[in-house]
Amino acid sequence: MNWRVIWRKRTAERLSVYQFLARERGRDPLALPRAIEEIDRLLSRDPLTIGESRHGNERVLIAHPLSVFFEAFEDEMVVLIYAAVHYPSMRA
Repeated sequence: MNWRVIWRKRTAERLSVYQFLARERGRDPLALPRAIEEIDRLLSRDPLTIGESRHGNERVLIAHPLSVFFEAFEDEMVVLIYAAVHYPSMRA
């Protein structure tokens, strides 16, 4: 049973900006697409156990360099990613 993963339109648009800025700053141009692919893969399998729980049904998942905030709707088998934060470099 695969879940359908939906990225909120505004969040998906911000990913394009993050990708542009990563290229402009000389960062790995494939890091963000790899993270997006990993997030989609993980959430389409079992979003109820992936990531960390937050308030109510909210959860957060980190796939460097991206963190996403999402909710899973079990009746519809839909995951809504409603926010993403780009962390281009890891702290030491």
